[in-house]
Amino acid sequence: MQVIVAGVMPCEIYTIDKPRRLICVATALTENSFTIDAQADEVRGGTANMLQGKYYHNSSFKAQLTSATFSLEYVAMKIGCNIQVGAEVWEQEQVVVATANEIVVSKTPTRLPYDTIDDEICGFYKKPNESDENWKPIVFNATTKKAEVDGLAVGATVCVKYATSNDGARKLEVAAEIIPKIVYLVMKVPELQVSQVGVEDISSSSKIGEMQITVPKFLLNPKSEVKNTASAHGTIQLDGEALVCYDSSCGGTGRYATITEFIYDKDDLADAVGLYIENSNIDDLRVNDTAKLKVWAFYNGLTMPKLISNNKLTFTIGDQAVATVSSAGVVTAVGAGHTTVEVVATNKPSLSCGGTVEVVTQA
Repeated sequence: MQVIVAGVMPCEIYTIDKPRRLICVATALTENSFTIDAQADEVRGGTANMLQGKYYHNSSFKAQLTSATFSLEYVAMKIGCNIQVGAEVWEQEQVVVATANEIVVSKTPTRLPYDTIDDEICGFYKKPNESDENWKPIVFNATTKKAEVDGLAVGATVCVKYATSNDGARKLEVAAEIIPKIVYLVMKVPELQVSQVGVEDISSSSKIGEMQITVPKFLLNPKSEVKNTASAHGTIQLDGEALVCYDSSCGGTGRYATITEFIYDKDDLADAVGLYIENSNIDDLRVNDTAKLKVWAFYNGLTMPKLISNNKLTFTIGDQAVATVSSAGVVTAVGAGHTTVEVVATNKPSLSCGGTVEVVTQA
């Protein structure tokens, strides 16, 4: 089936630890793409050093996500650090002097970020009509919230800025040793209808499904660059590369990702071109013996056959004196002889197949 892949959808990022926790949802992507690649070495030999084949190695699965909006979680994932709640923030306010030579602020001043416990609690002040080059340092008493400044008259107005604690602020400390986080990534891409000859009432722009790409181990690129200009907003890259993920089976080569095509309101028989019964010739049943039919659908292209649930099929038997068949596809031997069994897809009668049943006399 051919579809148009266009546009972006929200991308979900989870922890790799179980039970998984949602880290964030990137809802304002401008790019959502992936690249699968492998390097090739030529295998040559024989007369004229002819090409015998190619050996592929250094495989990779890379994803490129660009977000038009910013989230602190994006940077935290990329540099491998966690976000803390509660931080020192810069506060600026206008103060009217109530006592000569004293500035009293409304919030409790704290030391500036990265100052030590031995450092003074500093702030800055200036008069409203002074330029920003005229901020002058002051020292606060954290208990009284006061700073002493010579030459300030009662009623004078000053601008003050200082650091204070904010319980709701979030902070991310950028460690000098950067180790990006490995996350569980779910990408989604819209799939649009393709107009087909002979098919009526199809809109070439209608969304019919989505492609879902699941990367169980996604290692983010640590580079975090947010460019803000006077005339444009900043974007942030959420690019990275998949790490191999092994399942519990023996001899597995591992996998990078799973790409799932999800077409709305479509079942496993929609694209099937035929059915076949795995045990199509049931031989040597004795009276009262049973056998359950296993019916597979097959498809064109590179799609593997799929075992179909029997509740999607209708079963009939030719001679009920020889055997019966239930709605669940269970054949029960009744009497000696040969008969046929037919299977039809209930909601797609064009798909059908048949088999034979032989019941032998009891020994």
